[in-house]
Amino acid sequence: MSPSISHIHTIGRDIFHPNVHLGEPHVEEEQNEHYKQAFEAAPDFSGYLLKILQNHTVHACDRDRLSVSCPPQTSISILSAFYGRRVPSEHLCPSTRNTSAESINCAALTAIPKVFDECQDQSSCQFSVNSRVFGLDPCPGTNKYLIVSFKCKPGKYKAR
Repeated sequence: MSPSISHIHTIGRDIFHPNVHLGEPHVEEEQNEHYKQAFEAAPDFSGYLLKILQNHTVHACDRDRLSVSCPPQTSISILSAFYGRRVPSEHLCPSTRNTSAESINCAALTAIPKVFDECQDQSSCQFSVNSRVFGLDPCPGTNKYLIVSFKCKPGKYKAR
């Protein structure tokens, strides 16, 4: 049995104007409970949307582990990666060694392909940050860091 035009119109009015009394009291109470549950779930959903729509950046210092993760039903899309040093160590990943000879202009060219291979299209990934992971040390004696920028892209959904 297909719904009549007046039934569809009634459903539509009820969705957009939930306080309009169109039926039996117990139906209205059930509908109000449904709306209440939907609105209570909205903050969780908005946090989920925020997580998948934003660009994210994570970093880890030499000898630390870098973790990248996305919410369920999404996967990592790498935007950029940098391993080396561009700023003095007092601003990022401080060194306990003498930093007077520290290089602030070094980068491993292998950072993007390495991070892409490890993390692209995964729900999460993690690895140790050290120069051995990225090939030849771009600046020996300098404490380095890895910075990764990524998005969480929604997974593919099958049509019903």
